[in-house]
Amino acid sequence: MVIEEEESPIGLTLDDTKPDGNFPAIMGFILSRKARKLVSLTKEQRKRMICEIYARVLETEEALHPAHYEEKNWCEEQYSGGCYTAYYPPGILTQYGKVLREPLGKLYFAGTETATEWSGYMEGAVQAGERAAREILYTMGQISQAEVWQTEPESLDVPALPFVTSFWERNLPSVPGFLKFMSLTSFLAVATVFGFMAHKKGLLLRI
Repeated sequence: MVIEEEESPIGLTLDDTKPDGNFPAIMGFILSRKARKLVSLTKEQRKRMICEIYARVLETEEALHPAHYEEKNWCEEQYSGGCYTAYYPPGILTQYGKVLREPLGKLYFAGTETATEWSGYMEGAVQAGERAAREILYTMGQISQAEVWQTEPESLDVPALPFVTSFWERNLPSVPGFLKFMSLTSFLAVATVFGFMAHKKGLLLRI
């Protein structure tokens, strides 16, 4: 669930209930400038704001009284200083994505931000850690370079399902293309109106 209101502290919400139905939980993310703003509040103040927006959006007063509340400020992480996984400006990952995991001398980088699959999740952190370990083993001469990068096995608990898109979703025009189409449509509409008016007034030449 995405809440796009500027006043809402929560931007993205996920159902974090475990696959077997245990430990039902709602997980929300406070992103970028909202996180920097709300970090100055107390934990109870943030909790109240979050519960109030959920109560309004989900239309239930039960959201005002959660059974338990936990929060984590990722900006307090010593080595990452935040949670940089999905909110890069356009083109950043294309140009610099590989640099995130390049070793610097004898310093090797892991962490979910450097994963090639499930970035931002625990699965991504495990994948990145195993990849970094294999890079070190290769440097030590214990494995071949071909063994460093390995395809991750399919998750049995959460299998990957393909996204099904409609014809219109697959063929949506770009913004410039849409604007050109609208300009052409408007021009044809105006030309048709003027042609009809000219015909009614007898201004068109008869052959």
